Amino acid sequence: IVTAVQNGVWDIGFCSPVDDAPDLFFVPVLQQPLVVVVNKNHPLAKEPTITFDQLRGFDLITYHTEQPIGKKVGKLLESHGLKADQQYSNELDMSGIASISNSVAVILQTPSLKQFSDLVALPMPEVPDNFRIVHMAFNQKAYKCHAVESFIDYVAAFWSYSPSSLGWRQFD
Repeated sequence: IVTAVQNGVWDIGFCSPVDDAPDLFFVPVLQQPLVVVVNKNHPLAKEPTITFDQLRGFDLITYHTEQPIGKKVGKLLESHGLKADQQYSNELDMSGIASISNSVAVILQTPSLKQFSDLVALPMPEVPDNFRIVHMAFNQKAYKCHAVESFIDYVAAFWSYSPSSLGWRQFD
C-alpha cells in the first residue's frame, strides 16, 4: 500500500505508518484491538478474556514478519516468551485456519471476522485497544484533485484534525 501511494499508483491508502517514506503524510483514522480467535470448540473459547500466560502450549498463528503489523505482533509475543507461526498476510486466511483446526490466531479485530459463525474473538486485556492505529496515507508532494482533497479533509475531520492543521493543502 505504502509503495503504491509513494509511486502515485494510488492517491490514498489505508495502512500502518512507516518511517522510511518522508513524502507521505499519515493521518490516524481507526484503531484495531488485537484479539485471540479460536473456533467454538477450542479449549479457550469459553474464556471471557485471554492473557499471554493462557496462550502457552497452543499453536499460535499471526501475520507475516514482512508486514509492519507482523513485526509488531511478533515482538509483543516474544516479549511474553511466546512464538507464533508468522506466515499469514491477512485475518481472513488465519480465521479460516482457526475455524477448522486448534490453531490460535492472534490477529486484529476486523469486520472480516463476522463471516465466520464458528469462531470466537476473545479480548486481550494486557494489550491496549489502540494496539494498531490504521492511518490514511497520501503523498503530500503529489498533485491531488479537489475530490481527493475533500475526501482527505472528510476522513481527517473524524479524528478532529482541522484542514489547516494538516499543513499539506494545495488549494487554499
